[in-house]
Amino acid sequence: MKNLFYSLSLFIIMICAILFSTSFLIKTNDHLVEHIETIKNYVENDMWNEASNEFDILFDHWIKESKLIAIFINHNDLDNVTNEIYRLKEYIEIQERGESVATLGSIYYNFNKIINLEKIRLENIL
Repeated sequence: MKNLFYSLSLFIIMICAILFSTSFLIKTNDHLVEHIETIKNYVENDMWNEASNEFDILFDHWIKESKLIAIFINHNDLDNVTNEIYRLKEYIEIQERGESVATLGSIYYNFNKIINLEKIRLENIL
């Protein structure tokens, strides 16, 4: 009977941790998408100072959140997003419109890929 209790308790804790991590990723994604869209708008309108300021906010937010995200996702996926964010910084500094927009799309894609891998779905369990 004790084994059943321990197993059930562990299972419930695991499900709660998965739900927390998924909701945290979705919340972080919402913030990330908001900043990406704002930066993209600034870049497309050649408002480079505003894009740089918005990037600084995005960067600070990412550094803070990525420490917690690193606990429960694959580090290679996290590194892909981080590398693209650093790349975006350089493209904004040299005011490269095409590469900036492409990098913003890459950040968006890579982070959504992480979220899809972490969601509770049958294909992710099997």
